[in-house]
Amino acid sequence: MAANGAAPGVVPEALDFCFELACAGTLVEGAALHTVPVPARARCASCAAEWAVGMPPDLGCRSCSGGGVELLSGRELQILDVEWAEHGRPDVPAEQKG
Repeated sequence: MAANGAAPGVVPEALDFCFELACAGTLVEGAALHTVPVPARARCASCAAEWAVGMPPDLGCRSCSGGGVELLSGRELQILDVEWAEHGRPDVPAEQKG
């Protein structure tokens, strides 16, 4: 991931690659995956300081050097929407048409 504070848990390029493989040879082959990274943020359990984790991940408290850190955001992976558009697929049964 880029140094823009994106999530350290999901690598967009790997997700795109796996999505393409999973769709290959299926009804949704050629589907597009659109992602929006969630910036990773952490909080120190000792002093409650919060900061952007960044890349590489910085999980040490900058305020008190404490090691008890809670990741507040940045691991999210949520499907917000699925759009289905038919492009001349006469082999699609009516119950699968979106």
